[in-house]
Amino acid sequence: MIHNDKVLEDVNALLDYDSVKDFLFMNVINAETNKEELSMEPHTVIGDLAIVYRVMIKTTDDQFCSARVTNEMLDYYGIDVSQLHNDALISSPNMMKPEIIPLETFLSFGGSATAPSQAVTAASQLRFKSVSNCSAQISTFSHLPVFL
Repeated sequence: MIHNDKVLEDVNALLDYDSVKDFLFMNVINAETNKEELSMEPHTVIGDLAIVYRVMIKTTDDQFCSARVTNEMLDYYGIDVSQLHNDALISSPNMMKPEIIPLETFLSFGGSATAPSQAVTAASQLRFKSVSNCSAQISTFSHLPVFL
């Protein structure tokens, strides 16, 4: 269900923003609940939600691996949040392609036609039903600079 043939082949590319920007996508989280995390990563706040930015590393039919963009990475790239956001707006539709699913499939994953917040939660669970912990891919990052 989550499949994209365009993935970051070489993890060394994480050090080069021109290589990374085509693999950016946005993730929406609760700003208040994730206040501590948001202090360490670039984000855009809209109401009580925050948009954070991720780099797609690998996808399969039912899982994906991505890395969050941190403030240190942003400094390393020499860009600001505005440029990151604009580039993510361009690449996100290519990384997370919209798909139409039958209502029965949506409801079978806990969706509710009457509760919008539950519907959004169910949709995200359906879309990302098996998020990989990426342990095999993460181990390949050990030679890269540490952004703490």
